[in-house]
Amino acid sequence: MVEGKDTTQLDILLMSDTHEAWDNLEKFKKLSEKEGNSAYDYVFLSGDQANLKNKPGEPIDVAANKLGEESNARFLSELEPFASASETSKLFYIPGNHDSECFFSDEPPVQGTKSQNIHKQVVELQPDLLLVGFGGCGPTIWLPDGETEWKQASWEFYPYATEEAFIADLKALWSEKVEPRLAANPNT
Repeated sequence: MVEGKDTTQLDILLMSDTHEAWDNLEKFKKLSEKEGNSAYDYVFLSGDQANLKNKPGEPIDVAANKLGEESNARFLSELEPFASASETSKLFYIPGNHDSECFFSDEPPVQGTKSQNIHKQVVELQPDLLLVGFGGCGPTIWLPDGETEWKQASWEFYPYATEEAFIADLKALWSEKVEPRLAANPNT
């Protein structure tokens, strides 16, 4: 937290679906500098730092996934300085369906010094405030403007091959890691 700041207030930076848009990252950094917004309590990256085309059940393009891993490392290194409001400030990220498959593993690579991959993890940010991470892409529907029927997304789920696999992993995360935390502290 920033010194002298109301401790009930959090300054949070959330980014998503950057898809290796380095020019937008540079614009953000310049705007932040201009506006004086350079220190956040938490920085969240909610997937798709890279722009891979992984598909469940198909062979992984090892070279492309290595580049995706490097792209993620670059984003983290560029954004870690913004997680600097205090010693406990941190950058949390989850992989998206366009990110390297290694970030979905039980032991993903460690990247950055203040960064943490929270896929299938629960983190207590503060007393009574949990952050639950669940990356990838599951079932996606939307209602297009001017239409009355919902549409199913045309992109592939990843890393989940089916809606059932997605739901099974989500239920396991909830029952194994979230519910015990909530039961231990009902005020959370």
